[in-house]
This record gives sequence, C-alpha cells and structure tokens, in this order.
Amino acid sequence: MDCTPAEIVLRLEALLPSESVSGDYVRLRIEVLRAQAAALDAPHAGRLFEAIVAACRRYGEAGEELARLESAVQSRPEVLDDLKRAVALAPDEESLASLAGRLQVSAPLLVFFGRLLAAPFLANAARQRVEDESPLPESDGSCPLCGSTPGLASLDADDGRRLLHCSLCGWSWPFARLACPFCGNRDQSALTRLAVDRDDSRWIESCERCRGYLKTVDLRRAEPEPFSPLVEEVATLYLDLVAEREGYAGKPPYAAIR
Repeated sequence: MDCTPAEIVLRLEALLPSESVSGDYVRLRIEVLRAQAAALDAPHAGRLFEAIVAACRRYGEAGEELARLESAVQSRPEVLDDLKRAVALAPDEESLASLAGRLQVSAPLLVFFGRLLAAPFLANAARQRVEDESPLPESDGSCPLCGSTPGLASLDADDGRRLLHCSLCGWSWPFARLACPFCGNRDQSALTRLAVDRDDSRWIESCERCRGYLKTVDLRRAEPEPFSPLVEEVATLYLDLVAEREGYAGKPPYAAIR
C-alpha cells in the first residue's frame, strides 16, 4: 500500500537526526512535498512555484539565479508552461538551452524547478490513466505512463522481482533484473554492483556501457516498514555522491511525490 504524503513527511522527519544526509536537504524535501501534495488537490502552478522558491530560500542556496527566475515568472507567468514543456519528461536540450539563455539562469536550475512543478500534475494524469484501465506499453526502461526515467529500483519483499520507480510521476513497474534501464544493455560483464559500508540492503547498480546508475533497495532485507521511494531517495543521498565520485552519469532530480 502506498504511503500518503502525510506519512511520507513523518518518515522524512525521522531522518533529521541522521548523519548520512543534510538536515537542510531533508527539510527542503519536506517543504516541497507539502507544496506538491497541495497541488494534487488544487492544481496551481504559480502557487507551487512560489512555495518551492520559499523552501529553497529557507533551506537551499538562494542566489542571483533564483531571483532572476522568480522575477521572470512574476512578470511573465507563461514561463512556467515553457519550463514544464522543456524539461518535464525527456528534456529537450535545444529548448532548454534557449530558455536558460533567455532567462539568464542555468539549465540545471530549470530542470530542478521544471520537474518539481510537473510532478503532481503528471501524478494526477497517471492515476487517471490507471483508473481508466488504459493499456500500458511495454517498458523499455522508461516509465510506461509518463516516459520519464526511473529514479530508484527495489527488489520485492515477497518474490525478489525488480521494480523500477518513476522519478517524475511516481509509477512503479517490473523490469528485467539483469538489464540496464537506460540503454538496454544485458551483458552481465558490463553490469556492476557497488555496495557501500556494511549495508547489504542498499547499493548502486551501474552500467559500464552508458555509465548510468540506479540506487537499489532490497526490501527482503530492509527495515520492515512501508516502502516510500521518495524517503529512500532522500535517505540514500550518500549513494549518489559515491556514484558521482566514481564518474557515473548524473540523473534528473527525483521529483515524484511518493
């Protein structure tokens, strides 16, 4: 059973004494999640943008770029639509570069805001599609509902099958255990596993061909509590730092609300 946003907030708050993740980062994700959850029931991109900006000012790095982006949105609200179109799913690099140039902000900042803004709206659309029982395409590694990349993998607590969790709409789907979801590589000699410390329930699975990686949690060994991909994503930030140090490709920001 999925955790509610309120339950996820409680789980995130429980991470605050942790030494493996910054307290300010956890607080930022809590504030953003609350704003995204409000947008599920009362969709309003402008209010969501303002809430994310406020959270970044409290717990992130609020520099000149953020001020320029906020000023652009205040003077031209349609910028938010341009932002979601340019970066929400598979970022259009040309459109993204053009938008970054016009707004005089970096592309990574636009990707961060664009995905956080789009996530609750895509979650609603995904839920509606599932309720309508529309047939889903077979996954090539990307989300069969919204087409975004997975942000996390888990091994099912009952049968050990591999599930991928969308980093944008939050949908989960089964995928081959020994295959790269980013490039389709099935050559086991090019698929590696990198564990950190003595935690045998969480590790990095990477592909030496495309240099992509995915954090994985084995629910057969993890703590017996409701599973939330977002909580795992935040709690295992240290694994992203290890992957970055090892030279694996960066991933789009995890924006899903579950």
